[in-house]
Amino acid sequence: MKNITRNTLIASVIFFTSVASSQAATVIGVIKGAQCYLNNTHCSVSKDDPHLVLENDFILVSDSKYYFLSNLPRREKIKLYNQTVSIDGAIFKNTIKVDTVTSNQGNKDKIIWDWEEIQYDIYEG
Repeated sequence: MKNITRNTLIASVIFFTSVASSQAATVIGVIKGAQCYLNNTHCSVSKDDPHLVLENDFILVSDSKYYFLSNLPRREKIKLYNQTVSIDGAIFKNTIKVDTVTSNQGNKDKIIWDWEEIQYDIYEG
């Protein structure tokens, strides 16, 4: 019983420490292939390029920083490939837990992906 209590306490401390050290932010950048960007090799120009199938993951590149998008589905990342987007979410090191993805289309911003709306549709809809 003592081990269960101790393990629960340790897990709680780790969880709350990681939550406390993350910060909410908005990052504007371009979606790129993780392998090609991190290995500094040629990245595909078009989202229709068949070589994108070989990419393990996609990242948001902003200035000299990059972020993995932990909860954004692969199909959404491919749709947004090589586009400039604005991502709101919690940042922890080089990972963003995405809340919303917004794209500037014409003169107005369009929300493309909204985690809160998706959760509502799943649990309340």
